[in-house]
Amino acid sequence: MHTDCKSIQDAINSQWVTVLGILVEEISKSENKSMEAVTNQISEIENADKNKAVQLKQDILVKDFLPKNITSFYRYFGSLTTPAYNEGVLWTVFKEPLRLSKQYIENIKCIRGPDGNILENTFRPIQPLNDRIIYATSRTN
Repeated sequence: MHTDCKSIQDAINSQWVTVLGILVEEISKSENKSMEAVTNQISEIENADKNKAVQLKQDILVKDFLPKNITSFYRYFGSLTTPAYNEGVLWTVFKEPLRLSKQYIENIKCIRGPDGNILENTFRPIQPLNDRIIYATSRTN
């Protein structure tokens, strides 16, 4: 990975922020070894020093956190979903959801932030388009 920004604030200031939006669909059973690796260490991750990386006990694959079809998505320039709602964010929202079991979803819902509170309501109500263009991309096999 290559990065030109030292912090998220540097990225926001330079308008170098890209967000991948992934919708989640609950299914009865799923096996996702990468998700399991992360959820097994949630408390260790939550309690870690914010300036220190947490070493996962097993390897993970980034593709395990994405839907199977990553060639169909919507793309637009928008803003962050938290105050100050900085503009200049390139959003990519996948059309297909990531399918996870209820247990994985429940584990994710229990993650706590640095203040000790559960991370919830990390969304923003739908905003007017304000002349933005939303692009839809699909590839068929």
